[in-house]
Amino acid sequence: VMRVAIIGGGAAGMMCAASLQEEDPSAEILLFDRNDGLGKKVIISGGGRCNVTTGIHDVKTLLTKYPRGGKFLTRAMYAFPPDAVYVWFESHGVPLKTQADQRVFPQSDNGHDIVGVFERLFAQSNVKVMLKASVGSIEKDGDEFSVHLKDQSVPMMVDVVVLTTGGQAYRQTGSTGDGYAFAQSLGHTMTKLAPSLNSFTTVEQWPASISGLSFERVLLTAKRDGKPSCTGPFLFTHKGASGPAVF
Repeated sequence: VMRVAIIGGGAAGMMCAASLQEEDPSAEILLFDRNDGLGKKVIISGGGRCNVTTGIHDVKTLLTKYPRGGKFLTRAMYAFPPDAVYVWFESHGVPLKTQADQRVFPQSDNGHDIVGVFERLFAQSNVKVMLKASVGSIEKDGDEFSVHLKDQSVPMMVDVVVLTTGGQAYRQTGSTGDGYAFAQSLGHTMTKLAPSLNSFTTVEQWPASISGLSFERVLLTAKRDGKPSCTGPFLFTHKGASGPAVF
């Protein structure tokens, strides 16, 4: 029986565990997360509504929306495109809807429903969810890996380790960059990190006085090569501007 350790119970970790379980029901899957529940960042995405995937069906078109990551994502996008994501969640009991801006949400507008799919799946399978479990280190031990938890002296031995710890965005959800250290300790190299989906900080102070004011449709144009523009939802914050159009 294959033993798999998945480090991080967010979107990638939950989907990995569910896919592994469906592919090989006999596998023993250990899903570690330092929080007291799964999918903390999933639940708060999309303002708590959880934007699950995109309504852009053509994968080639979709990949152009990832200027820095299109090439890297190509294989995964064709293997599990947005259409397949849509079908997967609906077949697991969560009806979805596509908005005019091509964002896809559960019809309930509740991110807890998305996480609930995985919680139900894991409760009925060989997936062992280990919450409040902080991994301190991972070591290669022959053909196996030893996973050391911070509060346990005896490591857990597994055949495969999957790192799904996330980056450093929303650190309060547990994404503190541990995965980078784990990967490097196992011999992987790191490319230069760069921020993504950033809000704008403005020199002007006045946005703070209308923080929270939002607009459904705003045209933003940047004065740079090609003068790129984007139309979509826009939100004033206490430091500047945010929202899908800004991202």
